[in-house]
Amino acid sequence: MTRSLIAAALFAAAAALFVMSVARVLPPAGWLAALLAPDPGDVSALIAHYTLFPRAATALAAGAALALSGLVLQIALDNPLAEPSTTGVSAGAVLALALFGSAGLGGPAQSLVALAGGLAAAGFTLGLAFRGGMRPATIVIAGLVLSFAASAATTLIALFNHEWMRALFLWSSGSLRQNDWSAAANIVAFLAVAWLAAAGLVRAFTLAALRDAGAASLGGNPRAIRTAGLALAAGLAALTTAEVGAIAFVGLAAPHLARAAGARTVAAQLRWTPIYGAGLLWLTDEAVKLIPLDLPTGAATGLLGAPLLLALAGRLRRPSLALAPLSAPPRRLRPEWAALIVACVVALALALFVERTADGWALATVAQASDWRFPRALAAFGAGAAIAVAGALLQRMTGNVMASPDMIGVSAGAALGFLALLYAAPTAGAGAQLAAGGLGAGLAALWTLKGTGRGAAPEQPLLLGIGVASAFTGVVSFLLASGDPRMALAVAWLSGSTYMVDAGRALVILFVAAGGLVIALALVRPLQLLPLGPAARSSGLRVGQAQMLTLALASALTAAATLVIGPLSFVGLIGPHAARSAGCRSPASLLAGSALIGGGLLATADWIGRVALFPYEIPAGIIAMLIGGAAALVALSR
Repeated sequence: MTRSLIAAALFAAAAALFVMSVARVLPPAGWLAALLAPDPGDVSALIAHYTLFPRAATALAAGAALALSGLVLQIALDNPLAEPSTTGVSAGAVLALALFGSAGLGGPAQSLVALAGGLAAAGFTLGLAFRGGMRPATIVIAGLVLSFAASAATTLIALFNHEWMRALFLWSSGSLRQNDWSAAANIVAFLAVAWLAAAGLVRAFTLAALRDAGAASLGGNPRAIRTAGLALAAGLAALTTAEVGAIAFVGLAAPHLARAAGARTVAAQLRWTPIYGAGLLWLTDEAVKLIPLDLPTGAATGLLGAPLLLALAGRLRRPSLALAPLSAPPRRLRPEWAALIVACVVALALALFVERTADGWALATVAQASDWRFPRALAAFGAGAAIAVAGALLQRMTGNVMASPDMIGVSAGAALGFLALLYAAPTAGAGAQLAAGGLGAGLAALWTLKGTGRGAAPEQPLLLGIGVASAFTGVVSFLLASGDPRMALAVAWLSGSTYMVDAGRALVILFVAAGGLVIALALVRPLQLLPLGPAARSSGLRVGQAQMLTLALASALTAAATLVIGPLSFVGLIGPHAARSAGCRSPASLLAGSALIGGGLLATADWIGRVALFPYEIPAGIIAMLIGGAAALVALSR
């Protein structure tokens, strides 16, 4: 009864909004004729037949398909947080279509390309998860890292295809706008086949719910079940993405809503989850149509899905990334300070003096370097150092080597603060911008602090941060779709660019990075004890106070770097990892080594962006995301 009432409420609300939408175009008396056989001379009837009705049908079919895909992933992988967007399937399909989009793909060819991209991403994610023991949240983290890297590659492709960049953005953000019935018909066909296949796997999925040992004892093959479930779910999600773009969180929300409504058995979940998914996406799309903007529906689902992910992360208690204490290295290594310093000098020398011109490679003079490249190189180095130090602080505080400003939402919080100030006071000075960014980063960091105590799983801060980052992505999509001229100032900044940096800002970020490193070194003793968790209190440490100081410093460093360069991904994750590999194990050496490596990495990324595709330039943030994403995937595999 409860399940029926919830479904009825979803569809009634969506239907009411749909009726209001159609009534603004066509009187109710003409609806049936417009649906079945519109008059070619009646423009309103044609709009209803080819746009409004197909859009509603596409929303219903896509919502059901994504919900079924999410449910199958959650069952087969024993992971309540799995869904197409958090396992990399959607990003893989979007990247594949971006690679071949300029070829004018359509129909079956487009579906096949999306299917290949989604399956490739799913296979890669599952391979990483198998190496990690298929523990909860490992797949989610691996899939999201892969999604970040794929998104960077997609953005890079879009930068050099301006003629269809906006169309790619709207489509990849999940747009349900339709011009005919083809998308709805295709998705219904995919859904029917997948639903029948899932029904035939009910017994296998029931065994999968018993975990590996229980399934094997009853004659099941856990690996075969996972493979079949992943292939089914990834295929359905990729084919749906080919028709409507990437729509996140419907596949996460609908299965949990079905379980909350009382669907306990696998058969009941397979029956009710697609119904709830159809109602959720239809209602969301009808709500989006009330906004007088060309807002992609996928951006709205990201905003709605973020609170759900945050709530689910709070319930996760089973550790999935059990990590050795960061203060207990497996073997003694001495930091390679000489090599690190030489690498930084080489990175800065490349950024300052090695250039590519129309005549080929050349060396710049000192005057040329100081006039044109000095501010950019120093700003990139300072921002990279600041973000890497922030990452080292967060990893020591949480005891999780996958923590970094972007992975736990601190970078997204800083960017949200800056964008809010940009809209409220476009002429605000650097001090106000830093304060707004710091406030946003601090609020995100405080939220993350919820995931570090009371026996929380090590990955919980990451999942909390993913929710914040999802909300940020939805807000950015909303602002980009608004067409506000102020967003033109933010587009390059959102890519992590040094285009507009002057000498003053370069010196400021260098000073902030150096000062932050000095303050961080003063927190060496708390940083030695914080990874021990509650045991740190027995050593006399005020854990709450130490965490607040660490978060405040990491937030300030992140806000400063974000203000100067823009949101940066993976530098704060890779810098500390590379420093540990170079022998920097103690807190002091880790902080110093992270600063050198992070600064050198971003300075090198900025140089590569200038010379790789001369005369075009690639934002340093995109290059850093590609390099850092690859390195993060390697780190996850270990």
